[in-house]
Amino acid sequence: MKPKISRQHKKILQQLPKSTGLPRIGLVAICKNNESIIVRMLQSAVPFVDEVHLTDTGSTDGTVQSARAFLQQAGKPYTIATHIEEPFHFANARNVGVNALDRTCDFILSLDSDDVLPADWKWPDFQADVYSQLYPYDVYRLWRTKKGIRYERRIHETIMWKPECKVERTQSTITHLQSDNRDPERNINLLKADDATHRTIFYIANEYADLRQYDKAIIYYQHYINRCKFEPHWQEELMCSIWRCARWMERLDRVTESTELAKYGLGINPGYAELWRQLAWNARDNQATARVYNLEGNKCKPFPHLFAEDWAYRAIGYNVLRPGANGDLILLSAATTQLQNCVLYTSCPEIGAKLDGVVEVKDTSEWESRDKSLTDWAPNYPRDGLTESIIETLCKSAGVPVGPMKLKE
Repeated sequence: MKPKISRQHKKILQQLPKSTGLPRIGLVAICKNNESIIVRMLQSAVPFVDEVHLTDTGSTDGTVQSARAFLQQAGKPYTIATHIEEPFHFANARNVGVNALDRTCDFILSLDSDDVLPADWKWPDFQADVYSQLYPYDVYRLWRTKKGIRYERRIHETIMWKPECKVERTQSTITHLQSDNRDPERNINLLKADDATHRTIFYIANEYADLRQYDKAIIYYQHYINRCKFEPHWQEELMCSIWRCARWMERLDRVTESTELAKYGLGINPGYAELWRQLAWNARDNQATARVYNLEGNKCKPFPHLFAEDWAYRAIGYNVLRPGANGDLILLSAATTQLQNCVLYTSCPEIGAKLDGVVEVKDTSEWESRDKSLTDWAPNYPRDGLTESIIETLCKSAGVPVGPMKLKE
């Protein structure tokens, strides 16, 4: 029986070009039980590509049928393959499509089922081999075929290319509309099935922190920090681990350990402001000591930190704020003090409740159910050349005055 397609999708398909007029571009994506969103992704991307390869990894709903109905009407070559593997391996699943389109296309564009290309999407000049996009952080989703470029890693997979490949950064943005229909411990289970590299340990720690299992997160952060003493590592990940570990230690009333770890981190990078802020928070009962630490933090030159993204700082009518997973709530108080009557959406309620100007603290999961009749403020995140704190930069761009840090009495 031929799958049916809605009138809305028929209208969209009538407007699709048969060819992009550019180098032959193929779209690869994997999907599983994405019936409600798979066509949304396809209808945003198909107008820009010449061929599509979907890899279904075990759907039990109508994902494949919906995708096939749309692609049959689109009139462009497509393949829907099946790849089932236990334990699951994201790189292997993605490479099914990459291997196929590597033979038939000049470039490959890789998307997730919950991604959307904007209507004004523009291709680069195709002179390089690999192009980055904003997600809003940099990702690499467009690359030249026949260069041996493939995905690696079981989870948090990334493409790998040879040193001789030319790489260019673009300002093209891929919109990610994250789906919540997954097992909250799926990533942890897949990471534990992966090779026990120090980066795997780092990701496991982050997953436990996101699940608020802070005692387990601390164990893995400590493991990662210790391995970095003997193995090559990215310093930004190390500093992030030290600060997060110190933060959760304080939350679990392990204040002495938190302070010692923060000082250890500052011995590695004395310019990491978050650690000075953490020391100030740990010493908050001693105003003189806390002031010294805060003054040291004020001397640090701000720079974009790992996981600090533009979507992580939002406001509605300047009275609702949402810091991200790595938002510096102590620094955030510099904004809330001026805003007053703030409703703060955060995964760290124990800190948010102490910020002056915050009248209500809600869990970050409630963000989508907020009062949307107010106007959103979503500033572009400044990535380079910062001369002040992230919060100061964002608030200034919205015309919000920023004062000194102040906690509730």
